[in-house]
Amino acid sequence: MTTLARLETPALDLPPGGEAAALLTIRNTGEIVEAYHFEVLGDAAQWTTVEPPAVSVFPGTEEQARVVFRPPRAPWVAPGETPFAVRVIPTERPEEVVVPEGVVQVHPFAETTAEILPRTSRGRRSAKHEIAIDNRGNTPLKVGVNGTDPDGALVFTARPPTLAVPPGEAVFTNLKVKHRRTLWRGQPVTRPFQVLIVADSHPPVTLDGATLQDPVIPRWAGRALVLGLVCLLALAGIWFGILRPTIRSAAENAVSKPLRAAEKKATAAQDTAKRAETKVDTAVGPGRPLPTPSGGVRPPPPPPVRPGTVVAPLAEDRLEAVAASNQVVTDTFTAPEKTTVVITDLILQNPQGDIGRVDVIVDGRVQLTEALANLRTLDLHLVSPVELAPEKSIRIRLTCTTPGLRLAGTSTDRCRTFLTMAGITRRAP
Repeated sequence: MTTLARLETPALDLPPGGEAAALLTIRNTGEIVEAYHFEVLGDAAQWTTVEPPAVSVFPGTEEQARVVFRPPRAPWVAPGETPFAVRVIPTERPEEVVVPEGVVQVHPFAETTAEILPRTSRGRRSAKHEIAIDNRGNTPLKVGVNGTDPDGALVFTARPPTLAVPPGEAVFTNLKVKHRRTLWRGQPVTRPFQVLIVADSHPPVTLDGATLQDPVIPRWAGRALVLGLVCLLALAGIWFGILRPTIRSAAENAVSKPLRAAEKKATAAQDTAKRAETKVDTAVGPGRPLPTPSGGVRPPPPPPVRPGTVVAPLAEDRLEAVAASNQVVTDTFTAPEKTTVVITDLILQNPQGDIGRVDVIVDGRVQLTEALANLRTLDLHLVSPVELAPEKSIRIRLTCTTPGLRLAGTSTDRCRTFLTMAGITRRAP
């Protein structure tokens, strides 16, 4: 072995966003000039460089290079010990590779931002806001949401009141702001307040907001009521004094003669109908179907439900398809043995806003195709229900192109599509 290498400082300690360096000493114990280049190994390689990237060492001498660590201030840089190694590769004798090892202790850091939407709400008794909390640090946070106002005129309810925020992710909570007193009339009142995002061992984040309380009875209600009463009285006077007598007289004169003529025609039609019924009874005889007005024969009544058949509502069944990018995944529901499933409603959901395609396949035939980019929730009330015979199936087939924003509580970036079904089941005896 003609190559020796060692780290002068094999253990370092630095915060994200900082910089530290360790000297790497390379000694050539051979008889020829050797050139060496370096490769950093381990999780620290993406934010570690060697300066210079290569050195030449004369026989019996040594050279030094700097291994520089610059971990970014980002959520994906995990705190704690991060092992690393530097591979020293000789050019002339590549088989004599030396790999000195070390470790970097990365500090944890916290950085939290938040936003309130809308900034100003409006309502007579209460209003709602949405709070978005973003963890930009590299450690999980447990935060609480509280509200306060200087006048003590508001009551705050956060649902949920506490949240766990993983590094690099955002979570949402709803904040209901309720007025302690009802404003019956007068001018609208603006009430400012503050929302405190409190995390363990970190300074709180303060958000300023306001809510506008409207009176229950608006100012224009009295004038509108008086004006409506005046208009109503005027219309009543015109109707009873002018329009009603005139319309009644004209109507009586217009319908008296046609009414008498219509009565005569109705009497004649009744006599004709009685004579026709007598002829039909004679021609057709008992037990034969009567002809319809169009000349056809009335169809027989539908057959009764087979005795013993059990009809029950279909418990909502949900299909779920989860697929990675450029992957096709299916999920299937099969009607039980001796059971016919009648599906009357379908709800197709794309909660993440994925991009791709979804197909609904009934008994091997594609019945519905949708682009995921065009829907979030599609509620279908079927005019003609879908009937699944016993042991027949309905499938959802998901073709994922690009996953959308990851749902809270999921651990991987995948497309997620759901199909909910509702209807009835008929089980034969």
